[in-house]
Amino acid sequence: MHRARVVLSHLQGAPRGLRAQNTAAPGDPDQDIVVVHGRRTPICKAKRGGFKETAPDELLSAVMSAVLKDLNLSPDKIGDICVGNVLQPGAGALVARIAQFMSGIPETVPNHTINRQCSSGLQAIIDIAGGIRNGSYDLGLACGVESMSLRSVGQPGDISARSMDFQKARDCTIPMGITSENVAERFGVTRQKQDMFALSSQQKAAAAQQAGRFRNEIVPVTTTFTDDQGNSKTITVTSDEGVRASTTLEGLNKLRPAFKEDGSTTAGNSSQVSDGAAAVLLAKRSTAAQLGLPVIGVLRSYAIVGVPPDVMGIGPAFAIPAALEKAGGVLRGEAGDPPGEGQSQRRSHRTGASPGLHRSAPDGHLAERAETQGEEVSAAPASSKYKPSGQRTVTPHNFY
Repeated sequence: MHRARVVLSHLQGAPRGLRAQNTAAPGDPDQDIVVVHGRRTPICKAKRGGFKETAPDELLSAVMSAVLKDLNLSPDKIGDICVGNVLQPGAGALVARIAQFMSGIPETVPNHTINRQCSSGLQAIIDIAGGIRNGSYDLGLACGVESMSLRSVGQPGDISARSMDFQKARDCTIPMGITSENVAERFGVTRQKQDMFALSSQQKAAAAQQAGRFRNEIVPVTTTFTDDQGNSKTITVTSDEGVRASTTLEGLNKLRPAFKEDGSTTAGNSSQVSDGAAAVLLAKRSTAAQLGLPVIGVLRSYAIVGVPPDVMGIGPAFAIPAALEKAGGVLRGEAGDPPGEGQSQRRSHRTGASPGLHRSAPDGHLAERAETQGEEVSAAPASSKYKPSGQRTVTPHNFY
């Protein structure tokens, strides 16, 4: 929580449009919205990685099928599917429906897609949780998929020339890299801080990868790959491509700014553009028990905020504290021994560090941590940034 306080101390006033929701049913744990299972593909480098020629419906089908197979779950028990996507036409509605049928899920299971830019995968989780909470269904599949190899950020769509008469509307067209530079300048995030954080992130991700902490969550994907000599071959992708164990501070310091001549954002301290997909099964606790499904976490709350588009990256600094407040505390395990999975979280939460939001979180995936430590998921922050996604694939698999 200290880091969130530091960031918040730099910001003047609270943003408008804050939406925070507690998903718990007071006094009735059977109504809890629980996380049952989740799988993801490896995350590959866009344009040159293992998935550069792989269609997003294939990526999505791989994770949908894996979740169902792992649980031996009949697909007709799913009440709804929500898929987060940014770059495909119509937020990937056609891709999502095709992937559903490729996964053996019948047409009687409805499917919809959502585009909330960089937090689209998280929004898919929120949408499915909302459907469970309001009684529309008891079991739902939340997914995220992106192919930044086959679809690139470029044309913003059909917007009026009159939009240039409004500052905030104009700011919506600022490239993401420049908004990063704006955040760095406005809030004093130096190049040194960024490079040191990037090094730490790479070291943690490399250690986790080498220890096999991502192995159980990754679905190996067999696909076609064409090399630089034009030779096409069949490969099976089994691990994330963006982890660089050999990263050094000296190497990061040598990189040139990527977006601005005198800027601080480089290819080494910012997210790669990626291809990948993930799927998470959510359920009402009583339904999970009836079906004999595992419970690896509980979704306690979420928060969505609107922030200025020229510094859209500050969204989590507002969303995380709001979600944690609604949840009644913070993640378990911050201080002392966490209570068991079924115990009340309201009594056990203490102030502590903010939850990680990004793919490279080093502590292992959600299922492994929950099974070994008895943790519960307390919040799923998201931010409404009004910006095109261009920096990372958004997936819901690690919103802990």
